[in-house]
Amino acid sequence: MAETPIKSLTPAMREQYDKARQAFDRGNFDYAVTLLENVLRHAPSCYPARETLRATQMRRHNSKKSFFKKMLNAASHSSSLTKARLTINSKPEQTLAECESILSENPNNIAAHKTLAQAAMACQFPKSAVLSLEVAFHHQPQDRETGLRLSEALQAAGNPLRAEEVLKGLAANLNNDPEIIQALKDASAKRSLGERGYEKLATGQGTFRDALKDQGETAELQEGEKTFQSEEAQERRIAQCVKLLQDNPDHLPTIKQLGDIYRKAGDWDNALPLFVKLTESDRGADPEIHRIVGQLQLAQLDTEIDELDPTDDEFETKRQAILQRKEDLEFENAQTLAKRFPGDHQFQLDLGKRCLARGQITEAIKLFQRTQASAHHRTQAQRYLARCFTQRGILDLAEKTLRAALAEKTVVSDEKKELLYDLGTVLEKADKDDEAIEQYKLIYEIDIDFRDVAEKVDRYYADR
Repeated sequence: MAETPIKSLTPAMREQYDKARQAFDRGNFDYAVTLLENVLRHAPSCYPARETLRATQMRRHNSKKSFFKKMLNAASHSSSLTKARLTINSKPEQTLAECESILSENPNNIAAHKTLAQAAMACQFPKSAVLSLEVAFHHQPQDRETGLRLSEALQAAGNPLRAEEVLKGLAANLNNDPEIIQALKDASAKRSLGERGYEKLATGQGTFRDALKDQGETAELQEGEKTFQSEEAQERRIAQCVKLLQDNPDHLPTIKQLGDIYRKAGDWDNALPLFVKLTESDRGADPEIHRIVGQLQLAQLDTEIDELDPTDDEFETKRQAILQRKEDLEFENAQTLAKRFPGDHQFQLDLGKRCLARGQITEAIKLFQRTQASAHHRTQAQRYLARCFTQRGILDLAEKTLRAALAEKTVVSDEKKELLYDLGTVLEKADKDDEAIEQYKLIYEIDIDFRDVAEKVDRYYADR
């Protein structure tokens, strides 16, 4: 179902919408919110009504802030959001309504905006998703996941230029994260290939599916729309698992099943103790269980950030404190996994990356050197090992390591382009500009959009 204009409303709903606009103009925001929420319950696809509701929520919130009310609402919103997340796949329109109720009390609730956006995309309402993700991204401009979701929604909503702008900002903030760079390339390609379809969608003359001209994309969208189970089925499964565990509290398959149900529903608090129990059992030999525990712990901290009030004077201080806790937890989890599973080279590589990021260069070098023994992880280990040598100022070893890695790459892939770029950077630092430009040119001739190679090559020849 595509998003619809005001003229699609039934006469009765149109009358309510008009009354809501009049109430807004008179400053009667409570009445306007009540009317608009009712309109959206009957016509959830009506984007102008949702946009008007959001503006009304903000005006009402700003006109009567109450610290006591904010604290009271925060306590109830957490449970309401958990319930809303359970219906994202089975009843996304119901999730939309529940999230709007939460936002009517606090339109700066980031967790509610993210949940609403997820439900909106499930309903094929990309503009509604953008409306909420823009709020979330405004308050968390370095949030990688939110930025990626916003760019996807923007492209679906017919605004590819804004999508590219978001991704460029993310790339700059996240040190040219490879996934962000790839998403930026994909967004640019989609804009070039499908601008006509997106323009129709943006002006209301087409639909979301019209913009997705490629049938493969449409098939993927249809697959994503399938519900994995109803809310009632979820509740029945939870009740069954709880009953089984009352009779046999150490039954590991049931513990895992119940933990997975909670995890998929976004109920981190109930899922975490179940997976922790699994790590203390025979299942503790499975590294995936430990990885899930770490993911759940991080998800809890993300929820803490989402539930902060951006209008609080101490918002940024509190946010930075949680982000530091998150960084420390990621490092501790990486240490635990690397120590418990010394034969798993991926865990050694992950810990090495975190040591490098924290400036623990000697420990990082040891880990990357050990990881080189794995054929599957060798190239990555060599890349990061070269970065360690570069930070130490040992540029000849960095160059030697990168050339050794490149010698094994016969096909020009994204990985080889990263190696060539890193080698060019090292050669520049060593004042070998002519050799450096040769590395950049190898990238330039096949991918002019890769990072800033075009700028480097053009500047080199302009200065000659």
